[in-house]
Amino acid sequence: MKKEKIDVSKKDGLELYFEKDFNPENKIVALGFHGLGGIGHLTTRFIVESALEQGKGERIGYVIGRMIPPFVEVLDGGRFGFPYELFLIEDKVIMLLIRIQPWLDDQPILADIFTNYAKTNNIKAFVLFGGVDVNVFPERREGDLPLVYIANKAFLDNREYIMPKLNMEAAPKGILVSGGISLFLEYATYRNIPAAAMFSPTLKGTLDKKGAYNLARKFIELAGLTVSLTKIKKEIDMTQKLLESLQGQGIEPRETRTTGEEDLSHVFT
Repeated sequence: MKKEKIDVSKKDGLELYFEKDFNPENKIVALGFHGLGGIGHLTTRFIVESALEQGKGERIGYVIGRMIPPFVEVLDGGRFGFPYELFLIEDKVIMLLIRIQPWLDDQPILADIFTNYAKTNNIKAFVLFGGVDVNVFPERREGDLPLVYIANKAFLDNREYIMPKLNMEAAPKGILVSGGISLFLEYATYRNIPAAAMFSPTLKGTLDKKGAYNLARKFIELAGLTVSLTKIKKEIDMTQKLLESLQGQGIEPRETRTTGEEDLSHVFT
């Protein structure tokens, strides 16, 4: 059966293609990039894959065009995933799963086409996911590091409507936000669309599944979703137990942290 093209937004070699009909009004658009600790990507992936498995989400579209990365991700059953795919979760949240990190030239284009689409379709808000270096909290113990957020004026002025239970700390003053997150925040602000970014503390050079799980769980709570992350939590706990077992046997896991001299500890990504 041939799929009907429902809606397309196009810009500079990339276009937003919807393969299913749905009502985008008053929905949150959420996404995260590969970055510090892999937090942004993993947070999005955990929510999307859990929702699909539980029958609470479906793919509704993807981004296509001359500037997409020349890769696809192999999935189960001989299927594959596009670099940038769109999923509708419980008819409340549109999630952009960025499977492949965008080229630098792609990132402002993605921010442009998505915020333009959001403006013309009455999207409620954007929420971005990312990691923040643990070193920005020098006076706090590791077990007491908070999830933090930043937001534009449109979001803060409408906070009670968008996320009335936003019980997170504001990010420390003076820290830089970089990459795709900053671009989405800037384009959303330019178009007067509410936008916020949420960050989980993490270490440079790691793939921090626990940090991503904590952020995913918090977003599910704040967005009023019912997606369960129990399976993800079990997998993370099993991995932790394996690492502890190896250490108990005197086998040290290979260090994954980088040791460069450049000081980027006060940068979100």
